[in-house]
Amino acid sequence: GFQSDPNAIVGSIPAYWVQDISAKFTHKQWMLQCGVNNMLDHSYFTRRAAAYPGPGIIPAEPRSIYLTLGWSIWE
Repeated sequence: GFQSDPNAIVGSIPAYWVQDISAKFTHKQWMLQCGVNNMLDHSYFTRRAAAYPGPGIIPAEPRSIYLTLGWSIWE
């Protein structure tokens, strides 16, 4: 049956989906990597906590973008 908890410590976790995209380019000693996590900025949670930082649901990260530039001293 359904169990209600005002602290959101118990209960099922709803289904969710996210889309990520990434790309990596290399040229000689250079590398460029970029990506977007949670591309559509969906709101969701993946776990519940009874202690720190809770109690309650732990929301997942919103959309984030990253860019990495690298250079290798070995070819």
